[in-house]
Amino acid sequence: MPFSDIIGHDREIDILKKGILQNRVPHAFLFAGPNGIGKRMTAFAFAKALNCERYKDDFCGECQHCKTIDSLSFMDVFLVEPREPDYKGGAVDHVNGIIREDHISGVQQRISYRSQKGNKKVCIIDGAEKMNRTAQNKLLKTLEEPAPDSVIILVTCKAAELIPTILSRCQRINFRPIKKDIIGRFILDKLNISKE
Repeated sequence: MPFSDIIGHDREIDILKKGILQNRVPHAFLFAGPNGIGKRMTAFAFAKALNCERYKDDFCGECQHCKTIDSLSFMDVFLVEPREPDYKGGAVDHVNGIIREDHISGVQQRISYRSQKGNKKVCIIDGAEKMNRTAQNKLLKTLEEPAPDSVIILVTCKAAELIPTILSRCQRINFRPIKKDIIGRFILDKLNISKE
């Protein structure tokens, strides 16, 4: 599934592709916008485009790198999500969970390692607004002194809950809801049904 299969975010994807082509990818992004509109999917697509074995500014979805990124087993691409407390089991919980400073310590450790074979290390923090204040301050140090060949993508629906110094160190890309006519065309094409 290449970038062209992601509907309704052409402007956002153009920004990402230009950065790759010009070899000017910032070390940190903030993907901001409402829930459920494709921010996380675009973050993973971008991680694949940065590491795809076949394409330079896109991804094939079929090479070993793309497949292992999809299965979250690619060493240089990793995901951090809010979790419930350990005494409740520590499962992923985007509603009531938090991202603690020990999660960010793990990010700092993994990002400090050398990437494999010249890959880009990509950390996706989904639900970034769920970082507690200590975790945000810890992440700030990493954003101020980024590791070479690394990209951190903060995915959030509530950017205002992040401290201003984090916001100032990320290239912000605002994701807007997808227009109804684009969704309608997509459904008609994919399901091969009539407009009626």
